[in-house]
Amino acid sequence: MSLQELYKTASQIRELSDEKKKLFYQDLKHDSSMIAILIYDYIIQLIPHVLSNRDHTVVTDFMVWNILKKINIDDSLKKTNIKCKTFFTGYYNSTTKTFSYDQWKAAGIGLMVEEVNKLFLSTGIFIQDVSDKNKSFAHVLLVTVPPKPTTS
Repeated sequence: MSLQELYKTASQIRELSDEKKKLFYQDLKHDSSMIAILIYDYIIQLIPHVLSNRDHTVVTDFMVWNILKKINIDDSLKKTNIKCKTFFTGYYNSTTKTFSYDQWKAAGIGLMVEEVNKLFLSTGIFIQDVSDKNKSFAHVLLVTVPPKPTTS
């Protein structure tokens, strides 16, 4: 085999690898979007119940505990085998003891809280992940709802 043929084969392998990455990133975007919409829908349905007991003239904060147990994620609709929890944190690297979300960046998406906040952008509603693994394994989101707009 000539050097030219070796480089041609290497180039073909690279193209296949790049195509596999593109497909994986598309699947990652699909799953991220599906989970974000389910979380958005759950919180949107929850907000009127929370606001019914609160003063509408001030900012309202409330916690949502273990959101992934409350939304119905049909694993048969997912295109990746990534755990839903990983969409909030990225992959854990046991060597560096840190989380990495490089694949999410490469796919052009953020972690789950960022993606859900994009859906809430026009409403002024904001969510934060306030989970503290030192205190509990519970997944906790803080939802902030702005005051009722005044009409003039």
